[in-house]
Amino acid sequence: MEYVRLKDIKEAYIDKLISQDKLNKAIHIYNEENNLPIFNNLSVHPETEPNKEIINEAIEDISIDILGLNKEISATGNQYNDLMNEVTHRLEVIEELLQAEENRIKDMNIICGNYDEFVTVKTLNYKYFTGMFGYDSNYVFFAYPNTAKASSEDILILDISGNGYEGNKYVYQNDEFLQDSLDTSNRNYLIDEHISTYYEYSRLTSNTELSKYPKDVNFDDIEAQCTITCISQKPFGTIKISSDFDNIIVQDILYSIDDGNTYISCLDNPISINNLFGIYNDSNYIYGSGIICFPSTNYLKIVLSSTKASEVDKIAFTSLDTVDATNPIETIILLDEVKRHVIRINDLSILSGTYRTGTKMQSKELISEPIESIAIFASEYVPSHFPNNQDYIQYILTINGVDYNIVPINSNKEGIKVIRSSKLMSLDTYAEHISESIKSASLSIIINTPDSYTTPYVSNVKICYGKAVSKV
Repeated sequence: MEYVRLKDIKEAYIDKLISQDKLNKAIHIYNEENNLPIFNNLSVHPETEPNKEIINEAIEDISIDILGLNKEISATGNQYNDLMNEVTHRLEVIEELLQAEENRIKDMNIICGNYDEFVTVKTLNYKYFTGMFGYDSNYVFFAYPNTAKASSEDILILDISGNGYEGNKYVYQNDEFLQDSLDTSNRNYLIDEHISTYYEYSRLTSNTELSKYPKDVNFDDIEAQCTITCISQKPFGTIKISSDFDNIIVQDILYSIDDGNTYISCLDNPISINNLFGIYNDSNYIYGSGIICFPSTNYLKIVLSSTKASEVDKIAFTSLDTVDATNPIETIILLDEVKRHVIRINDLSILSGTYRTGTKMQSKELISEPIESIAIFASEYVPSHFPNNQDYIQYILTINGVDYNIVPINSNKEGIKVIRSSKLMSLDTYAEHISESIKSASLSIIINTPDSYTTPYVSNVKICYGKAVSKV
């Protein structure tokens, strides 16, 4: 909406006064500063009969002042909102750059450490590719979405149950209970898409016997676990769990085919969705994405757990001292021996709609000088309900104008994993040897899906470069 300034409102009012032949008042308002109110004051003697015209005129002045004030407050709020969004965007860009540099160092240490012939690794984000494809968080790719989109608006949380309690009750910081300023038991925080709110499910444990403690303390070391039951009016086959904690595990996903009466498990193994080191140890999931797929349904149960206790939370509770029955006193008791295990979710969204099979992503030129060898590294996530023994994600490296079907170097699939420049043949079944140096290279990725409501995913696509060709 276009910003209507206070000056514009006053000028419109002046025009109205001129049209009503109230020239003196119009001139007075025109000569006043724009930030001064039009209404000055109105003195009424208690024994004087009220003048209806004067009162109506005063009310009209007040209404113009209130209108202008409302517009200015609204405009200021919009400016603050724009500033907040701009700062958030800049912080996200900075975080992305820092994360990219951190990942580059990890890639060099882990990938190049395990594969001696590679000396450099480059991670490809969506900007490296052309074509019609879907992407999430810059580095996660999937089949082109015909109508599919992410949304939190379509979710309704039916129930949350587990072995602990909802929220951040008992967390004590800066001489106050954190729950008083931000109550994380609010289930709306799961789906409000707001960056400053989050939902938590907690469990208190202690290995030491206590004389006084609240009912939620457990004398064991069992992690927090909860089950979120949700429903959507639209069928969906994918969820995205966003959390700024790296200790969240998806233990199971259960979907219903009969309106929530019975549920079927569809997760083969628990997934530590934010375990970024899993990128290098397991090529069968897109770690860091929080994406989980399942057969299309309207009802879903998500079983989550924590992996460790918080190292920063101080736990306390309020106890009522009734030694003096006539004057009971509330005291705050710190529980240094008690730890909080917590599952934190910043956002829970669903991806519903349809996807197009046969999606093709084409990279631009990937090398700037001749090299001796090249390979790709990638993480794949094929939904467990897809039929086995099918190639849902294909990679084609075009080397010096010739296409080579390859598989990622970190994959368990059989096939060519390395293109190597060598005049001598080798018995390596995973390497393709060419007789000249690698002068040009580009990558094509083809994504196929047998289920138009769900798609395979590929992420962390990296190009592994061998040594540069020695110049004579």
